[in-house]
Amino acid sequence: MKVKSCALLLGLAVIVLAGCDSDKKQLTGKVTFSDGKPVTSGKVLFSNATYIATGDIQKDGSYRMGSLTDRDGLPPGDYMVSVSGVTKTAPDNAMVYLPLCEERFTNPQQSGLRCTIPVAGNRYDIELEPHPVNYP
Repeated sequence: MKVKSCALLLGLAVIVLAGCDSDKKQLTGKVTFSDGKPVTSGKVLFSNATYIATGDIQKDGSYRMGSLTDRDGLPPGDYMVSVSGVTKTAPDNAMVYLPLCEERFTNPQQSGLRCTIPVAGNRYDIELEPHPVNYP
């Protein structure tokens, strides 16, 4: 009897977890500076009290959110958003690490960036300002 109970509980847990996963909403966006130039590297982080998801910023500034698997989206809810990363190449092509953006954008509590999922069009664009002088 105990074996059947454990199997039943395990089966229910799998169904509940699968159901939660199907509630995830796809989310894409673009990270740009206030002058319109794309941020060409780094990560976008969405977090709340129960969930964290990240997306890699591509060369054109675009990103797609993933949590348990790459690009699987986010469950509905309110999220704080932050952006982090560095570039390895300075404008003169020297190999140095330069901050991607102002430090406040790297902290979800200080960035001022917020998003509620689902969001219209499954898109959340991020504009960082000012454009750092030392970032290409």
